[in-house]
Amino acid sequence: MGTWVETFARDIQYGTRSLLKSPGFTALAILSLATGIMATTAIYSVLHAVVLDPFPYKNVGELMSVRVYNPAGRGGRLGYSVDQFLEIADPRSVKLPFEVILEQARSGRLAAPLPAPVRAAPASVADGAPPRLEFRDVRASIGTHPVLHGVDASLGRAEIVAMLGPNGSGKTTAFRTAMRLLPLTGGTILVDGHDASERTTAELATTFGYVFQSPSQMLFARSVREELLFGPTNLGHDPATFDALLDDVLTRTSLIELEDILERPPLALSFGQQKRLALAIALALRPSTLILDEPSAGQDHRTAEAFIRQVLAIPGLESVYLITHDVDLALTHADRILLFRDGRIVADGPPHEVITDTDRWIGCNLRPTSLMAANARWGDREQGFLDGETLARRIVGRDRDVVEAEGGSVIVDR
Repeated sequence: MGTWVETFARDIQYGTRSLLKSPGFTALAILSLATGIMATTAIYSVLHAVVLDPFPYKNVGELMSVRVYNPAGRGGRLGYSVDQFLEIADPRSVKLPFEVILEQARSGRLAAPLPAPVRAAPASVADGAPPRLEFRDVRASIGTHPVLHGVDASLGRAEIVAMLGPNGSGKTTAFRTAMRLLPLTGGTILVDGHDASERTTAELATTFGYVFQSPSQMLFARSVREELLFGPTNLGHDPATFDALLDDVLTRTSLIELEDILERPPLALSFGQQKRLALAIALALRPSTLILDEPSAGQDHRTAEAFIRQVLAIPGLESVYLITHDVDLALTHADRILLFRDGRIVADGPPHEVITDTDRWIGCNLRPTSLMAANARWGDREQGFLDGETLARRIVGRDRDVVEAEGGSVIVDR
């Protein structure tokens, strides 16, 4: 249920935002708004009449204003308690407390496990090769406001690195200086051992595929085809290779499945499709490293997780650098965490090490999560930081591999 609510509500929100922000696309906005309302009305009318009678949502107005949170279990719009919601919530659609996921695993209510994430093998890196990206005492300002205050870091050619920290701490600014989108006020940035200032932003884009937080910041052309070919054309790539290029990047981002995708207006795509198009635009320049700014922004839990899995499975990538506020996503997928605070890096290491200092974590305006506590208690450093479902299943497996004290029988159920 939560997935449908989120999907149709997002259609309505997209139409409203477009209507307010883009006068030139008024017709599109009205269509999107109307489509969202009609689809929501139709689906929930059917559910109310046929599937879940009596269904608690009586109309679109009630659907959009419903408050699920009702600690007392009474007096709210629906009269449902939090416990009742958590009992039926799907951990793949909604980010749930780990204790709830563990209870679902113990009662056998978890869905069948997903295939393990497939991480593409990085291209071979020569021994002794310099880091992909190196910051040496980097300082930078936005306007007259200093943001970076002497950042030192070395990011490898074959690792997944996540940058965490509060807004304004310098995470995005660091990568924008590396791409020469912002000037340095001091220090040096090296890319593959060479001073980044010796290359243009366009040249750096062939090493770093930068995917902005809002995909609309990258979209301006009349069709998806024009968007994808803008970079290769302006960098003088051979037009004879363009057909193969288009097929490749659309396949790698699963956009190839959409009918007539190359002729569609980019701004007419859904937010999730725009996100994948932004990724395809970056991949069209054949970068060896991806920089993803807030990859989970604007997406529900299920979609964000699927997106990051898809990115990490892209063949040919050597490294991925994430800027995010999604703590569990970063800890689950990254090899290494950099904590930013006040324009400086205050921690750098594997997830299990970085989360041990709770005071420092909170000082970076980050909230300790139940999944962090569970990994600290039950996790294995050699196996890395585990997602909720995987960790819960392993705990249940360990609990079942016991000798019953009274009966003497051995229960083995992995």
